[in-house]
Formats: sequence, structure tokens, C-alpha cells
Amino acid sequence: MYRKFYLVPGQQAPLGSTGTTTSDGGIIWIGELWLNEEINSVLMTSEETKEFIQNRLETALDRHINEVAQSRNYDDRISCTLRAAYINPWQAEGVAFGTWMDYCYVAAFKVMADVDAGTRPIPTSTELISEMPIMVWPEI
Repeated sequence: MYRKFYLVPGQQAPLGSTGTTTSDGGIIWIGELWLNEEINSVLMTSEETKEFIQNRLETALDRHINEVAQSRNYDDRISCTLRAAYINPWQAEGVAFGTWMDYCYVAAFKVMADVDAGTRPIPTSTELISEMPIMVWPEI
């Protein structure tokens, strides 16, 4: 019996382990073997596979949203959306970004619902990001 772990970026791998990072920046550890995400998905139960896929796609979407915020010199999505909460020179950016971010999450939830319903294949992280709306920054 193998123990299955999906470690998102920043989590610690089991002591003494070595392995490979997955395409989304996470790491998968099974027993004493490191496996890529395709092999790992085959070895998981359907419920474990569903959780793994959701984690992989959520990690990719969070990374994308953070990168968009960072493209405007914000630390991350939180520091950008925080600007929407009070009157300041960047409030319009915070409101626009927060609205866009929520549209992204709604779109991603729709994708996962379609996958669960069997009406579409599981997207790669890149495919999911390509389906997200484009962020349009307001002029400030």
C-alpha cells in the first residue's frame, strides 16, 4: 500500500525524500517513489484523482492571478484587492482586479463542474488559464 501525497508549492516533502516538481509547481510523493502527475493520477482512486486535479488547477489559477497582480507591482492578489476597500490612488485598480479575479474563479468552477459532469475533458493548467478572462486595468 502506497501513501499518496500532493505537496503544493511551499509544503515540505517527507524527510529524506527526493523528487520531481510537477508542471504546476507542486510535488507528488507516493511511498518511496516520486512520480509525475500522469502516472500518479493512474494510481489514485477516483476521489483522490478528483482532489488532485482540483488542487492542480486551483494552484495554477492562484499563480496566474498573483502574476497578473505582480505585473502591476503589487505583492500578490491580496495586496491588489485590498486597495478596493478604501479611498486611495489605486482604489480603481483594486476594484477592477477584484472583479476580474472573481470572474476567473467563477469560470474555473464552471470548468470543474463540466469536468465532473463528463461534458468536457480535464484541462491542463495552461488550458485552464487560457480560458480565463483578460484583465483590463483602468487608467489611474
